[in-house]
Amino acid sequence: MHRITNKSQLAAAYVLLRYYAEKTDQLKLSDHDKALLDENIKEVKQEIRRYNNQPINETRVVKDYGIDGYVLLEPLPERITLPDAAEEYFMDVHYIPEPRSMYDCTGKPFTVWHRIIHRHGRYWAYHSIAFDV
Repeated sequence: MHRITNKSQLAAAYVLLRYYAEKTDQLKLSDHDKALLDENIKEVKQEIRRYNNQPINETRVVKDYGIDGYVLLEPLPERITLPDAAEEYFMDVHYIPEPRSMYDCTGKPFTVWHRIIHRHGRYWAYHSIAFDV
């Protein structure tokens, strides 16, 4: 079984398990073939569990402007408890300076604006990113 990397592959794995469940009783399989089938079922189930138990990335794209850029909603660490500390953390970790180049367009991303908010007991940052095109 190949690794499951997206939701359509996950759906296909569930369909495969259902097929195995419905058809194995109808097929006349040798003991060797049943062992191979059981091993395949085990691998499919393990891969489904691996995909479903991945950690969730809390960063979300709020607005997509295509080639012009996008706006992200990024969580800041829970240890940050003050607005000034949240601002300082954002500037140190997430801020992308504007590229300076003697050429017109570099194609590199840069921060256009950001806003720190406090929601659900935690600080978050709206982060607008554009490209130098």
